[in-house]
Amino acid sequence: MRFEHRAKAFLLLLSDIFVLYLSLFLMLLLRYHADLQDPIVKQHFLPFSLVFILWLLAFYVVGLYDLRLLRNGIRLLKMLGAAIGAGIFLSVLFFYLVPLAGITPKTNLAIFVIIFAILELPVRQLIISRIGVKEARANIILVGGKEMTGRVAAAVESNPQLGYEVAETFNEDAGVDKIIEAVRETQADLLVVPRRLLANPFAREKFYDLLASGITVYTLADFCEMVFQFIPLNDLDEGWFI
Repeated sequence: MRFEHRAKAFLLLLSDIFVLYLSLFLMLLLRYHADLQDPIVKQHFLPFSLVFILWLLAFYVVGLYDLRLLRNGIRLLKMLGAAIGAGIFLSVLFFYLVPLAGITPKTNLAIFVIIFAILELPVRQLIISRIGVKEARANIILVGGKEMTGRVAAAVESNPQLGYEVAETFNEDAGVDKIIEAVRETQADLLVVPRRLLANPFAREKFYDLLASGITVYTLADFCEMVFQFIPLNDLDEGWFI
């Protein structure tokens, strides 16, 4: 991930931290009419701060800081819902299994989650819209038959909101070394190759080495299924069906 992408992901992280603590304070204000100097605030601050670390880890695992995946719309709702669900589960485990917390805030946790869910979505949408889709696009190298790579490239081009951009396309007989060189020259984020090419031990080893550089490798079928919800039948084999 390039520096500007890291900076924007860090901005999202800061916004999440802000919304978490704002939601905590609003919950205490509604529940106890507390101000910042109230002892009840201090009582909740440390336990909830530890819980917030778990929430942020859940957000990271779900992909809410990966700009290549993050877009406004139904996908954001699904990812945010999954992250909040994981956060609730981790919070329950923490408060009821860790005596150090000293509190078991059933009602408080429920109010906090509601407030956070209401505030987080518009804040996220605002920041994502300011970041801009184009700047967060992931460069792709496509490898495969001319007809299929052309179809996928056209789909990527006509759907910029998905956050992908085709840097170059290759026929699968172009040679592994040439493909690897193009990946490095274009600073590609993803390499999409036919499943049968991965059956070649030499190619598989070369592509595996790319993972250390932060480059993701997808089969053509997996990429199309993930992004466009269709599967190119000519890229499937018996193993995929099994």
